[in-house]
Amino acid sequence: MPILLHTGDDRYEFSKPYRLVNMAKKYKNVNFIGAHFGGYRYWDDCHIYKGIENVYFDTCSALPFLGTERAKALIDMLGVEKFFFGTDFPMWDATDELKRFNAIKLSEKERELILSKNLKNLLKIK
Repeated sequence: MPILLHTGDDRYEFSKPYRLVNMAKKYKNVNFIGAHFGGYRYWDDCHIYKGIENVYFDTCSALPFLGTERAKALIDMLGVEKFFFGTDFPMWDATDELKRFNAIKLSEKERELILSKNLKNLLKIK
């Protein structure tokens, strides 16, 4: 199953969640990854992803702006199984991104899912 990554930039319309939702509904046989928690700086609109099965999210380039409480709220709302850890290297330092991620109040199981198991499941890697 193909995977397309939706990148983010709040200077343009391209990062708005409705655009990714429209694509995901049109191409149901394609999995999409919404970078930056689903829409760089458009996080108030991310509720429209609920129920869209073929959309996933990464954590890159968002945590300095979201904060840990809001990040946790988005993970809870959209489902922990839908998230992958990302760093956006070399734009962001991977060590710093991991520290930010680890500051989110997640269980060890949730942390393991986001750090590795979710992506392995999507890509069917054992």
